[in-house]
Amino acid sequence: MVRKAPPSKNLRPKPQPAKAPSKEVKSAKKPAPPTKSAPAAKPAPVAKAVAPVKPAPPAKAAAPAKAAKPSKDAKPPKKDTKGLSAKGVAPRNADAPPKKKRAKSGGVRLKAYWGVFNQMMKRVAVFEYADRKQADKKAGELGAGGKTPHFVQLVKEVIRDAD
Repeated sequence: MVRKAPPSKNLRPKPQPAKAPSKEVKSAKKPAPPTKSAPAAKPAPVAKAVAPVKPAPPAKAAAPAKAAKPSKDAKPPKKDTKGLSAKGVAPRNADAPPKKKRAKSGGVRLKAYWGVFNQMMKRVAVFEYADRKQADKKAGELGAGGKTPHFVQLVKEVIRDAD
């Protein structure tokens, strides 16, 4: 059983005040559609006013050189934003020395090698990064003669620096 909401008393639209006719005169009326008996007349072309061409002024013999205008591609000079935050506001203590950067912790780095792998993703050989041709050659030798194909893949290993 669906229950309907009781009708509200404010459903009537409010009466709109009568609009006074505008005082503006509409001068451009739409032309009447052409009738079948008479062909439509084309409007006459409008002549455009052309400015008269002025002769070039005579060249001066010793005219001083003018500064070259910047091209459209030239970038405007950057504003001096040194010491300002991202919002363009100076920090509280602008005279304070800059904070020192932290030293790198751990000393852990990665080194890239080329590894030759079989189909079971077992690494068969490892070559230096500069020896990619030798790694490809080794993969070709291991996969030759109908044996299981081998492939070359980049390997990154962790190197710890002695601090």
